[in-house]
Amino acid sequence: MLRTASVRRALRRFLGRPTHLLGLGWIAAIVGFEILSRRSPSDLYDALGVAVLLSLGTITVLVHRQWRLSLVDRLIHRGAWVRDIVVRHSVRMGVDLREEPPLPRGFPHILVTSMAGLLLALASVTAFRFWFPTGLRHAALVVSGTLYVVMLTLLWAALATTALFMIAFAGMSLHNWMINSPRFRLHNRVAIEVVVVLGFYGLMLIGGLLLPVWVPLVAIVLMLVVTLVLLGIPGAPRLLALWQARTGGDPRVTPWTGLLAWSTAVVGGGVLTLALVAVGDRVGANDPSIMPITTVLGGAVAWSGAAGYGAWAWLFPIRSFLQRFRDPAVPFPVRVLMQGGQDVDQRGLHALLRAGFDVQWADGVGRTPDGVLLVLDPDAARLGDEHRLETAMRGPLHVHPRDLAHPDLHEAIRRLDEVERRRQARRGLRQLFDFASGRRFEKGHGYWVAPHFWFITHLSRDTDEDDSWFVGPPYHRVIPRAARHQLHRVLRALEIDLIFVEDGVPFRKVELVFRALFDVYDLFGGTRAEERHFDSLPGVRVVIHEFTMEHPFREEGYPDVNYEEIGRARILHVFKDRGDQEDLPEVPIDSDLVDEPALV
Repeated sequence: MLRTASVRRALRRFLGRPTHLLGLGWIAAIVGFEILSRRSPSDLYDALGVAVLLSLGTITVLVHRQWRLSLVDRLIHRGAWVRDIVVRHSVRMGVDLREEPPLPRGFPHILVTSMAGLLLALASVTAFRFWFPTGLRHAALVVSGTLYVVMLTLLWAALATTALFMIAFAGMSLHNWMINSPRFRLHNRVAIEVVVVLGFYGLMLIGGLLLPVWVPLVAIVLMLVVTLVLLGIPGAPRLLALWQARTGGDPRVTPWTGLLAWSTAVVGGGVLTLALVAVGDRVGANDPSIMPITTVLGGAVAWSGAAGYGAWAWLFPIRSFLQRFRDPAVPFPVRVLMQGGQDVDQRGLHALLRAGFDVQWADGVGRTPDGVLLVLDPDAARLGDEHRLETAMRGPLHVHPRDLAHPDLHEAIRRLDEVERRRQARRGLRQLFDFASGRRFEKGHGYWVAPHFWFITHLSRDTDEDDSWFVGPPYHRVIPRAARHQLHRVLRALEIDLIFVEDGVPFRKVELVFRALFDVYDLFGGTRAEERHFDSLPGVRVVIHEFTMEHPFREEGYPDVNYEEIGRARILHVFKDRGDQEDLPEVPIDSDLVDEPALV
């Protein structure tokens, strides 16, 4: 009797500890997995094992928080070891806008490794697709029922996560397009957006129910091929991506087009591989599957992957290809619109063409195309030492037909074109900032302004909002390419790569900054812009910083701007005047010079 009582007490103490009960639960679950999984006819019954495994995992985490479990600690240590390997091979990415001094070329090893592994996995799954997922199920059950349940849980988690991410990415892309389109700035925009997004998801659902699963897979393959071909066409604008290992080391650069092509292939290949693992033997099959849950999840990955990959292809590879036709760095010829008499000096006309002007004849009726209007007037005074060409900042130029080759006329045409381009830039930026003023932002501290770069397509925040990546319509819709080229020429000459405008700075102050930039360019030519050139501007504080990954801008009293996507750049910051600067002498800049272009 005493021995029986002691056994009962020992058993009660053993069962009274949650860790012991948890161990018994795991032993019972493993035994059940080994016995019952082999008798399961389909993954409908396997779902019970997945639910038990997830429940035990959740309970183990909760128990571990109260009573430290040595086995869990060892698993966490092994996980930290794997994490350290990933971190050691990961890189920090940015854009090299300076390119001086030049950095050595290189390619991130993690991308090469991931691409090699992905190509091997995709080739294997494609070659043996009839083994997935049913053949893999049988093989895993032969080895261990527990192994099969763990593999099935991981596969379902990967499928569900990928499908949800792709659906969310496609929906966010639609939302981002609608919220930044002036056509949808209506009181009922939310209702229209809900209808569009639900209609989009409804089409995906109908397609998944009525069409075979190979349709979205073929669509992904076609999009992958098209995007890689577009990225491989020669003539892409120059852009260098800067990367550096997170553990340190020398930074290196690689062409943006190549990096984007590799990333596009990794995304597309990853979606295809995961989808084929789940539906490989169901492509073209009509008989019922013994793994219906896996097949449904695989179909969801295929259709959502096609939608999400389509959004990715449009946002990055296709848009990058289209931007080569809108590159502000490409010289834009000054357009000359001629009106007047038919007695034109052919030598003067050829002189205009040799000077690089795009000469066209204007109708003279209605609104003329964009350009400098040149009226040929036989009664106009001839240009010479005694007569100089008098020009206004607006209106046509009246010249004698025999003076088309005169250098003063060519200079006046370029001057009027610059003034008009700067007006167009001002109007476009005002439109974007007016659009931004109607939005409420919960994150970030201001706006990046860079219409002079082809790869920066929109006015953007320094920190992405949850509901939008960009602000307003793209630059090319509100600022003509000739005006963007004018900004590119000015800012590159002044060695200004990016402009940051803090929240709360009104556009009239931003306009003063641009006017000062143009004045510095007009008066001093290619002189590097410095902070002293902006000391006389009221209400703002201009700070110019040479940004690198090792030397980000950190100043007490100024906002902590997010520079994560920048590698090297010379950034002009437009902050609100905080009243902490000294009164420095004003720079002698005369913005009222009639003979010099200005932003008016």
